[in-house]
Amino acid sequence: MFSNSIQTDIAPLPAAELLDHLRPVEQYAVTLTRSEERDGITLKRYAISAARFRGADVTLSLGIAIANPRERDLVFCIPGGIGIYTDEALEWLTRTHGANYAGIDWVSRGQSPPHDHVHTIYDPLFMDGDTFRDCFMFHNLSAIWAALNWLFHTGFRPAEALGGSWGGVYSFLMAALDPRVERIYPTFGCGGISFPGVEKRSLWDAALEHIGPARQRTWSAAFDPLLRLQDIGASVYYETATNDKFFSLHAAMTTWHRVPNPLFLSLVHNQDHTMRPFGGQAFEVQRRADKAAIDACRRMDTKRLVWDARSGTVRCDPIDAEERERIRLIWSEQLPSHGNMSRAWSAVRPAGFEGDAAVFRIESTHPEAELLFYANQRLATKEERILNASTPIRAASGGGAISPASRDAARTEPLLDARAAELWTAPVGDRHNAPVEEEQRGWTARFARGKHARFSRFGIRPWLLPAAWRAIEALRM
Repeated sequence: MFSNSIQTDIAPLPAAELLDHLRPVEQYAVTLTRSEERDGITLKRYAISAARFRGADVTLSLGIAIANPRERDLVFCIPGGIGIYTDEALEWLTRTHGANYAGIDWVSRGQSPPHDHVHTIYDPLFMDGDTFRDCFMFHNLSAIWAALNWLFHTGFRPAEALGGSWGGVYSFLMAALDPRVERIYPTFGCGGISFPGVEKRSLWDAALEHIGPARQRTWSAAFDPLLRLQDIGASVYYETATNDKFFSLHAAMTTWHRVPNPLFLSLVHNQDHTMRPFGGQAFEVQRRADKAAIDACRRMDTKRLVWDARSGTVRCDPIDAEERERIRLIWSEQLPSHGNMSRAWSAVRPAGFEGDAAVFRIESTHPEAELLFYANQRLATKEERILNASTPIRAASGGGAISPASRDAARTEPLLDARAAELWTAPVGDRHNAPVEEEQRGWTARFARGKHARFSRFGIRPWLLPAAWRAIEALRM
């Protein structure tokens, strides 16, 4: 698991094939749809179309919030699956961080005008035909790039792209398609989608099963960020949650290991795709207000982790004097019957130090378990903001001989903060974790009461899926 040697025989399409249908930027159809002042912040909305499809313009709504008119730098924000960046969100970002922000609404979402033939059925993996042009992703990706291109053309400098979930996927693709993008901040449930042999076990894996192997190859060649990482010159800050059921740790680490110009990695343990606050650290990192703190975070990626099964310890080096108080080891057991999205993680302090190395002791592991672990530290910036930084995850065979019955019950706490009003947070099953199993039974009952008794093994709002998807390994509860 977490191999860095996975290969694929799928070659990425040339970038020109994704963008060559667009008109020259001077010929874009651009309409100012809104302009207002809000306590020193200028908010504007534009409708931008660079192409037509089946006789109608493919139009995207672009919002801009300007705090400093003399500053031409913009942070280009791309929403996740909801597909909307509201004016209120842009205003809040600008007012909070003092920078200029731009945000888009996906084609046929939010303030973007609807197009009868360009819309999502559930997510950008869906294909209406056998070519990459028969896909919402083709039209949405090119429209997002056209908005970015228009900003550069008008004298702005949107050299930083930031997005979570599908917004993170689009951030990777913006950097791969446009060398003018210098820094990206993809977070939570994003990265490479379809490398062979990568354990995914997520909603997106179900979507790929649905479209079939031929269309999967077509989609991947056009849109999979993993195949285009070598084209990215931008620095990459990458953040994800250990229990993100949209996107597995294996897929996340496979993505991170292939980033050519990493900034640093942040892993948030025992959290899911819907963690609160979602992706807030990326904005702090983007501000780069404390270079010393960012440099300390970057050093986490260079640390070595070595597991000793005989002593049940992990050695982490090098550790400097300041890091001795901050460094933690985050670890978890992967049992054969566990899903790759749902596992309990524990945090331990160093048991001792040997020279410039911290030594962590792991209390127990099952002999058949795969042990997953990474080093983590949280440090305060000069503005007293907290930054979380991590090493990549390592995997090793377990060495303990402790039976499941003797495990510390205090460590098997519910993994996810499932809120009554948000079925989206229903946990993925972990049959070795009694509190999680009990919580899942409660959610199953809630589904049944809502007449949604059928759900997929992924536990994610199946009644919103196309009918053909619901049959994928569906269970009658």
